[in-house]
Amino acid sequence: MRIHTVTGIIDTGELGETLFHEHIICTSPEFQRVFPDWLPRKKVVDIAVSKIKYAAEKFGIKTIFDATPLSLGRDIELLKEVSEKSEVQIVAATGFYCYDSFARHKLKVDFLADRLAEDAVNSHASLLKCAVGNDGLTPEAAKTLEVICAAHARTGLPVYIHTAAAAKSGWEAQKFVAGNNVAPEKTVIGHVSDSNDIEYPLELLKRGCYVSVDRIHPHNSEFILQLIKAGFADRVLVSHDHVCCYDTVMENPDDRQNAPHGLDIVHGVILPELRRSGVDEQTVKQLTTTNAARLLEE
Repeated sequence: MRIHTVTGIIDTGELGETLFHEHIICTSPEFQRVFPDWLPRKKVVDIAVSKIKYAAEKFGIKTIFDATPLSLGRDIELLKEVSEKSEVQIVAATGFYCYDSFARHKLKVDFLADRLAEDAVNSHASLLKCAVGNDGLTPEAAKTLEVICAAHARTGLPVYIHTAAAAKSGWEAQKFVAGNNVAPEKTVIGHVSDSNDIEYPLELLKRGCYVSVDRIHPHNSEFILQLIKAGFADRVLVSHDHVCCYDTVMENPDDRQNAPHGLDIVHGVILPELRRSGVDEQTVKQLTTTNAARLLEE
């Protein structure tokens, strides 16, 4: 199957080693629009390219899914420049995060879904992003999910849902989108290891979803190992949720998030620990390559 990256169309077999949920930037779209120097482009590109090239050269990373939605400042031209200079494929997203939005309050679901579908075409996005936080399925969160479901109906793109593991908000989010015709095999529930409660992802996996272990915690290796032993290696995606450049990189370059290496824990720590625990290379490849390709193909 052919999919879009920000620099062109590839076959899913060309994804290679993949990090499924990362960010080149996360920023305020309002400040980004009003202040042209809010994120100095050259500095942002240099930082992002440095981090991505490090991961590519050290671990063979070939593709990064940039899960930045419109409401966190996604910039397709910036992604293209970073991709070209790092020589790593970048897959873009469209959609919304959980912060409040005037447009989502005021505009109708079908109108918003039409615009997201239009953006998916124009930006060559291959992922729909939405979020349900600690408060669960609030009226605004439900409307956002409804918009994403309608955009999915128009585009067929897979849906990634940011969730709060401690509140198990992915359970009701998945039930909602399934009731609005998003199949489990086209649904990814994110941040499932945040609470170290293995029952949270296991319930979602039993429903047929993908789950994403995409933040860095000391227990991640053991967490993933439990999911593998439960028979779900074919539905687990891995990454860091690392942001190459927050707004804070401008005022606090020593912030830990702005460290030079932010994309190396999965391949440098977690996967070696899994191998030492007896996980074979075929299973490792499922986590880093095969599962992402299948998500796009199903």
